[in-house]
Amino acid sequence: KIIPTEAMMAGMQPNSHVILGWADPNLKSLCEKFKIQIHEYEWDVALMLLRAPSIVEGMLKILIETTERSIHNANICQVGQGSIGSLATRTLIALGAHVHVVARNPEQRAAAFTAGAMTSDFSGLPQVLSTADIVICSVPSRILGEEFIVKTPEHAVLVDLAAPPGSIDHEAAARCGRKSIWARGLGQRAPVTVGRSQWSGICERVEKIFGV
Repeated sequence: KIIPTEAMMAGMQPNSHVILGWADPNLKSLCEKFKIQIHEYEWDVALMLLRAPSIVEGMLKILIETTERSIHNANICQVGQGSIGSLATRTLIALGAHVHVVARNPEQRAAAFTAGAMTSDFSGLPQVLSTADIVICSVPSRILGEEFIVKTPEHAVLVDLAAPPGSIDHEAAARCGRKSIWARGLGQRAPVTVGRSQWSGICERVEKIFGV
């Protein structure tokens, strides 16, 4: 891992640029100190859509390898219906799963309903979790704490697809005896495809920097 230090960032020229997926607070504070501009693409919707099929394929690989039940006929709680969550929902339904989507946005719930999922807002999350064989979270916010994890069946597998800080309290999951996986880096399943989409995002930002 490359962990930015003050000495490292001090070697860059003022008004330089750092292009990356996601900057943590340490890097942001160093860049602010040395007047370095940050360009993030983690939340670029177009890039996320390009990466989404590879990420969902990686998710399926994890489910196949870590669960003792087939996806077909499984009860799956999908928390979040953004770019990744919505594609995961459609894919899981196509594989014969019973998907119950929990999302705040009523338009996202409506889209999930038309795709064949059952839907709830977050008030219904405890009840949905109580019957879930698999829980998949794609919300980039800590949604599932211990108070929710304990409501899942003992055999439930929890998969966190979210960017930092993640959706699931994995330490709490361990305390509760639940199997949880923070599925970061799923694009590694298809490095050529995902790398091409990442590079397109980097090029776009370089062009904006230089006014091309």
